[in-house]
Amino acid sequence: MRKILMTVGVLVAVMPFLGFPNVWKTTFFVLAGLFLFVVAFGYRSGSKGTSVVSKVSSTFTENNLTSTAEETSEDILPS
Repeated sequence: MRKILMTVGVLVAVMPFLGFPNVWKTTFFVLAGLFLFVVAFGYRSGSKGTSVVSKVSSTFTENNLTSTAEETSEDILPS
């Protein structure tokens, strides 16, 4: 897919200098724009389910000692 996007980009960049009739250029630019829209929409919808934030755990480490949140709150807070 990356090679296809690069090829479309190069063609869009050089198309005005190739001497094609305006109808061909306009048609190509419209098709290239639609193609890029579909690819961008596909990338966006494909990444919706993923998250950058990792899963939060109730276990944490402080001073190289591992304990759970319940144990720590019991040690700090009086009953």
